[in-house]
Amino acid sequence: MGDGDFSVAELRAKAPEGDGVVLMTRCAKNRALYELPEEPGPEKKKRRRGRRRKYGDRAKRPFEWLVEKAGWRSSELVVRGRKVPAHFRVEGPFVVKKASERPVFLVVVKGIDQVRAGRRRRRREPAYWMVSAVRGHGGRWVMPSPAEELLEWAWQRWEVEVCHREMKTGFGVGEAQCWGQRSSILSVRWQVWAYGVSVLAGFRAWGLSAGPIRPPGRWWSGARRWSMGTLWRGFRRELWGREEFRPLFTGTRGGWYEKEALLGGMNNAVWGSLRG
Repeated sequence: MGDGDFSVAELRAKAPEGDGVVLMTRCAKNRALYELPEEPGPEKKKRRRGRRRKYGDRAKRPFEWLVEKAGWRSSELVVRGRKVPAHFRVEGPFVVKKASERPVFLVVVKGIDQVRAGRRRRRREPAYWMVSAVRGHGGRWVMPSPAEELLEWAWQRWEVEVCHREMKTGFGVGEAQCWGQRSSILSVRWQVWAYGVSVLAGFRAWGLSAGPIRPPGRWWSGARRWSMGTLWRGFRRELWGREEFRPLFTGTRGGWYEKEALLGGMNNAVWGSLRG
């Protein structure tokens, strides 16, 4: 699985063929695709001169398939314990420039519009994927797996992107001030390990899609899954429940010396809330 940076012809041309390796990458909506070249008949083979054609006619660009009315399929993808509706179509096989020996299939996923109070809002943008084709019976190019299964894996890859964002913006991976080569590497490894242990604790406590019980509010129907922010709140709630840690400041009599413990606890709560 890869994003658009891996959707280059050079990578597809070097990908091993016949070793069970399937490459599925995001595709630009205006990516140039070509039909497979037609196989010449016996008479044309005798008269043919020069090199064999590598590319056929120019195919539709990925975004041009969105206007087609027929050929769409609907399914519900199971992602992290919840069902995600998807409308998609599979086209191909095609070839791309500089990778004519590695045919691909195009998977077009429709976007989703949401209507609220008479206003239409784009909830999800269309997505385009290129999947490596494999040889089937009779030498024909076929999809390596059902499109529903591949799209579920593609959605799981987005979960990895969410984890990367949480590591960087919510957990501070890579923010440690290290100038040595060894310390820079070890600090990142230690932070990623700590992130993994924290997420494992959340999984052990709540599972994949559940979370801490929180009554829905007037403008909030309740979360369907727990996030890193929810996990942080859970850790703080467990920590604040101890007597030696008092996150809230209560008025006391006496001078600043007597308030030292309360000020220290309040500072811990304030600094802890800044992360997440």
